[in-house]
Amino acid sequence: MRQTLEIDNLSTASSIIFDRWIIIMLDTFLPETHAGCLSVTELEFLDQALTEHKDKHALICLHHPPVSVGSPWMDRMGLQNPADLFSITDCHPQVRGMLCGHIHQEFNSAHNTVQLMATPSTCVQFAPRSDAYVRDDTAPGYRRVQLFDTGEIRSGIARIE
Repeated sequence: MRQTLEIDNLSTASSIIFDRWIIIMLDTFLPETHAGCLSVTELEFLDQALTEHKDKHALICLHHPPVSVGSPWMDRMGLQNPADLFSITDCHPQVRGMLCGHIHQEFNSAHNTVQLMATPSTCVQFAPRSDAYVRDDTAPGYRRVQLFDTGEIRSGIARIE
């Protein structure tokens, strides 16, 4: 995907630094499954980036949710090694939020003081808290995120009609 997208004005950088923030993008792709996993290489990259940028608030982006979203069928396809992720982020108090996708629905939670957010899909939505796949008639959407110098994150969902 990186080879395809690294053209013109698109970027697939693993981190973006601006003002008082670092945004870290992690690859959770796990071949031959819909579930995700963070490789040792990704975990080492995360720890190194957070260690090198202790003076920056951090937002971590990953595709697969690191916590249960309350839908058994979807939870089986979440991040398979969330303890490895949290063992790193728990040691870095500058981590303010984690943003994920995959679940095609809005989701908000927390891990300790870290804000956990998932975004709806810009196409088909999945019904929240369902035992099996159920398509939701909610309009497609996306999540807006505002990052403040204080470390505060404000976020909301916008729907596309």
